[in-house]
Amino acid sequence: MLSRELAPVRSVAASLERRNPDDISQIDIDVQSELRPLVRALNGLFGRIETMIRRERDFIANAAHELRTPLAGLSIQAQVANNARQPEARAHALAQLRKGIQRTSRLVDQLLLLFKIESGEKETDRKSGFRLEPVVWSELAAESIEDVEGGLEGKNIHLTLRDESHGALIQGQRELLTILLRNLLGNAAKYTPAEGKIEITLSRTEMVIRNNCPELTPKDAARLGGRFFRPPGQVEAGSGLGLSIAGKIAEIHGVELSVQTVSGMFEVKLKFI
Repeated sequence: MLSRELAPVRSVAASLERRNPDDISQIDIDVQSELRPLVRALNGLFGRIETMIRRERDFIANAAHELRTPLAGLSIQAQVANNARQPEARAHALAQLRKGIQRTSRLVDQLLLLFKIESGEKETDRKSGFRLEPVVWSELAAESIEDVEGGLEGKNIHLTLRDESHGALIQGQRELLTILLRNLLGNAAKYTPAEGKIEITLSRTEMVIRNNCPELTPKDAARLGGRFFRPPGQVEAGSGLGLSIAGKIAEIHGVELSVQTVSGMFEVKLKFI
């Protein structure tokens, strides 16, 4: 009698023992009513573990995406310093290297902060770590344009900025907002074909970035912004994360981000709420 009553317990135990360590799928065993709460609790635990693992994988992918450019810059500055013959040139290169290390360190801190925010930290924890400051959109746009101008070299791309914002600002985290704009403008610089154009329009209530782009199907356009999605036929290197990261940063700042293709132009709109 006791052996028969314990049979479902042994069945659940045997099922768990046979699992691979990375198998966190739901337990699908028909058990008697007394064991159902236990099975539901285990399935709930497996679901939370799956969410945590997915979040950590996303963070690693995001961090790798964001650190690629500054690390390449550090490598170049280190090479310049190593090859410099004049003391002044070496001192300048080392100073630039130190600045790059500081920026990269700050970026790592902000990526970790972004991970905490995405992980559902308590609101009090978010506010204490999410240091807000008044950020002027036009200044941020000008700095971000300087950061991506190197990607325009050799392609003869015409970039224009029409600023009608009259000093409009947002309360936000400067480094994260810099990541947002750098990703959007970096994408525009990377995917605009030679002889193309990038138009940036800034008002008090929104920023619009438009650039020439290959034609996208409605299906592909609807998937833009999804993690790791890149439209078919892309020849430029990329991971499909830049727009996704920008969307998350916009969301936590209360900024609406939308994308669409209009008459052969790719359009990204940031609407300040």
